[in-house]
Amino acid sequence: MLLFGSQIMLEANTILDKILSSNAKADLLMLFNENPKLEDRTEGIAKRIGKTAVQIDSDLQDLVEVGLLSRKKVRGSEIIRYDRRRAAAIRKILTSYITKALE
Repeated sequence: MLLFGSQIMLEANTILDKILSSNAKADLLMLFNENPKLEDRTEGIAKRIGKTAVQIDSDLQDLVEVGLLSRKKVRGSEIIRYDRRRAAAIRKILTSYITKALE
């Protein structure tokens, strides 16, 4: 859950730690930012960024926990997709964090 007000700095740090802790996460963020309607299985997403499903599974989980991505079942397969609403909320928190840090 995202927190506002006095805890915004702590929440922003938590988000940054989760989303910037690996090169694969940067690749995943770029992929979904450039293809916001992308919905695919872990294996398909991994292939798109030149990795294996095993290599990116924990990175995907971190991005799901933050809320940038979500998982859903479709015909027995787990599909990963970008949560644009949540991404917009996270951008707002991070923008506020950066603005406060620069003051």
